[in-house]
Amino acid sequence: MLSGVDALFLTKLDILSAFEEIRICTGYQFGGAKVHFYDLDSYQLGRVKPIYETLPGWHSDIRDVRKFSELPPEAQAYVERVEELVGVRVGWVANGPEREALMERDS
Repeated sequence: MLSGVDALFLTKLDILSAFEEIRICTGYQFGGAKVHFYDLDSYQLGRVKPIYETLPGWHSDIRDVRKFSELPPEAQAYVERVEELVGVRVGWVANGPEREALMERDS
């Protein structure tokens, strides 16, 4: 909201295809309490413990997929979860290094 971002560009989705599970860091713990990174100094940041949420991977080659709706359901769920966590819509997804690998998100 501060920068006026109304859509994200999510890259490297194809690289995540190699994993059985995808972990998303959803927060941090310091001294047994959940904290925000901006509440800590640089010394404390080196001692935080990440809090992860684990999603199932899709473990399939998606490099030739050119429509979001044709991605495996697990890949779509990952993108949707990122949206929920950051509170901003993912408008584009890249699933490979080629310019053609860019997908505009289906409405």
